Formats: sequence, structure tokens, C-alpha cells
Amino acid sequence: MSQNIKQKNKQFTVPNGYFEHLPDKILSRINEIPASSETKPFLFVLKKQLAFAAAFILFFVFSYSVFRFINNTVSDNTQTKSSIDNTYEDLILARVDEINIIDFLTNTSDATFNNPNEIENYLIDENINEHIIQENLNE
Repeated sequence: MSQNIKQKNKQFTVPNGYFEHLPDKILSRINEIPASSETKPFLFVLKKQLAFAAAFILFFVFSYSVFRFINNTVSDNTQTKSSIDNTYEDLILARVDEINIIDFLTNTSDATFNNPNEIENYLIDENINEHIIQENLNE
């Protein structure tokens, strides 16, 4: 314990004349450093601005790519659904001809179609195209 007290009582000492010669030592070290007369390249000066512009461009390109990918995925699903609907309609129209329609309409049990005008009105109401019926008859 007595050693701790002795160490606390010790104070640091500075060599004699240290502060008198300190400014001269600092100036001599500063003069030893070579003065850099190099000019910095133009790109080095604009480094932060170029990095910011590059980050903005990358963000824009990435966002645009994600938007296009999502938009194409949605449109592909829509096109697939419409192509399935079209193929189903084409399949039905390919199997149905005018003779089958007339047979079906004349053989209905409720006999709603008693004359050709009612058949014609039915075809118009159901949007059944005459050209499609004619094409199926020609095949």
C-alpha cells in the first residue's frame, strides 16, 4: 500500500528546455514534408457527383426492369386466359354446323321456335355469325 502512495506522489517531469525548442522541431518536420504540386484529375474531383449519378441510374434501371417484369407477367396471364377462351370457342364452333343448330332448334321439347324468324332472332341475339356457319358448311 505504501508503494501506491509513493506512485501517486510522483509527478511527471519534462526535460529542461523542451518547450523552448519545440516550435523549432515542429517547423523543421513541416519543412521536411514535400509540397505536393500535383493537380488532382478532373474525375477525382467529381467522384462524389459521379457516384451519386451512377447510383441514381442504377436505381432507375432496376426499378424499370422490375416494372417491366411485373407488367409482362400480368399481360402473359391475360393473354393465356384469352387464348384459352378463344380456343374453346373455336373448338365449339368447329364442331357445330348449321344442320346441327337447325336440328337442335327444331327438336327442342319446349318448341319455342315455331318459325324461321324466331330462329333468325335467336341467332342474332346469341351473336352467331352467318359467315362462320357458312364456312363450316363448306368444309
